[in-house]
Amino acid sequence: MKYQIGIYGDEQAAVDQFSAIVEIECPDSARDLLNSLTPFLKEFHCAHGMDDTQTLAAWLPWHLIEIGRESFDDLSSIGISRQINAHIDFFIKLSPGLVEVFRIDELLEWHALAQVEITCESVDVSAYEIEPDAASDRS
Repeated sequence: MKYQIGIYGDEQAAVDQFSAIVEIECPDSARDLLNSLTPFLKEFHCAHGMDDTQTLAAWLPWHLIEIGRESFDDLSSIGISRQINAHIDFFIKLSPGLVEVFRIDELLEWHALAQVEITCESVDVSAYEIEPDAASDRS
């Protein structure tokens, strides 16, 4: 499958208003690729914010190399592009806190397949009641 992953600084940005595009060719399904990207994107979003498009554009190819070592025939399966390619199977749009997946058909029409929200939910310890003896009760 051929994918392009577009990185955008704004959720409402038009498709051609990308900051960077990463290309990848791999045997993974769109679902499998999305499942492998989501933990990385959550960690990145919590540490840097997905609106830091330059840093995301630098780190994403390295992540793809790490997860695809067994899948890719060689490193030429991952690249950086300056334009959206007409000969792709899927396009993944990354914007701050959101991942959108589109299937591109033979007529070059885009069909939305999935939308995943990336959040940084922290747990507020004060929101939970802790019994006074529970923290020190270790046997």
